[in-house]
Amino acid sequence: GRADSLGHYTTYQDDNAIDDTKNGPGSSSVSSSSSSAISFSESKPLDAGMDVGDMPNAELRTISLDEFQSGDYARKCAIARTFNQAMRRTGFFYLSGHGISEELVASTYAAAKEFFDRSEEYKRGFLEGGFGAKGYHPWGTERQAQAHTAEDSDDTSVDGMIADMVEDFMYSIHGGTDHEEYESRLPAEFKRILQNYTTQVAAVRQEFLKIASLALQLADADLTADDSELATTNESPSNEDLLKTNLFGEMFRKGGDGEMGHVHSLRINNYFDLSGVENATRGFRLGEHSDYAGFTVLNAEDVRGLQVKVDGQWFAVRPRANTFLVNAGLVIKMITNGYWHSSSHRVAATATERRTSLALFSAPDPETMIGPLRGCRVCSAEPFKYSRVSVREHIHHCFQTASNRGEDDDEAEETITIVGKMNRKL
Repeated sequence: GRADSLGHYTTYQDDNAIDDTKNGPGSSSVSSSSSSAISFSESKPLDAGMDVGDMPNAELRTISLDEFQSGDYARKCAIARTFNQAMRRTGFFYLSGHGISEELVASTYAAAKEFFDRSEEYKRGFLEGGFGAKGYHPWGTERQAQAHTAEDSDDTSVDGMIADMVEDFMYSIHGGTDHEEYESRLPAEFKRILQNYTTQVAAVRQEFLKIASLALQLADADLTADDSELATTNESPSNEDLLKTNLFGEMFRKGGDGEMGHVHSLRINNYFDLSGVENATRGFRLGEHSDYAGFTVLNAEDVRGLQVKVDGQWFAVRPRANTFLVNAGLVIKMITNGYWHSSSHRVAATATERRTSLALFSAPDPETMIGPLRGCRVCSAEPFKYSRVSVREHIHHCFQTASNRGEDDDEAEETITIVGKMNRKL
């Protein structure tokens, strides 16, 4: 894998085998059913619009946060190793036992739909900038499918299809910056609900970073044990030290003393009702992409369409009740030097009904320079594969690639015509 001078990412295929036979000092063994992070049936690659019943499902691992928090050291190690397996294979997993109430999730969806059901004029009153900025983004702002095709001449699957038919609202919180002026313009109840949901899910993300940290530290211990020279020159950390150390603590720190600190952004996606649109199920509601920054925590309605790409093949991913879907963004892949994956994914129009989702993104302080994660030996075991750029530069380039810069008048007119056929409630 490699990145250009702005951190633009191209796929890195990790050919290293996963050793899941070790469970850490003092831990019990993991059952044979945990031996792979994701399992697939034999199948040829399928087009986006094929019926979901014909596409193999991605059997992602489930990580229980409350089980990790309440378990003894051996159980914590077993869960952390499962986390590592998931990251090594796809970068995706289900998160259960998170403590977020169903009532909070339901109220957030209700507030989101109430906003998107308002008139276009009303929604555009919350425009703050282009793709990636806080506030409302109408359809046509994001062009993931087109951007991907432009960079991959072998993939022309977008031609003749509807693509990136989504509008969204971005709500951000982060330490060190005062959003009072902007937030004063938001409807009071809408702001309260978004702030409550974002704050609570962000707290959950902070908790599962402890699992991520332990996973890398156990991988470091395995690396040390397998290297005779390292084993004789490095003292093994105690169980207590492993649990106290958070490798991600410095990078995802709160702001202070003029620093912005880490950023949490809630993106609410509204995928339009496509019933009545010709050939709708052959297109993409959101084109192929990898998330740009840290871990993404997704809650989606049970409407089929989400797909993940593994070893060049697409697999369907279905949401589970009371469970989040978590995936690693490109910054996670970069700071682990490709040890963990950030798989491409997309939303295909395999169903035509309206689809709403809540995606919480996270990123380190924008001025943080991207390099191997400090204190992580497996992250530094090989020369760094990516450009050493700031988080700000990396994300800015990703935003530019996925925006509608360069869209010509014919493309714009075609998009307007398609959207005009959608059964949207304005």
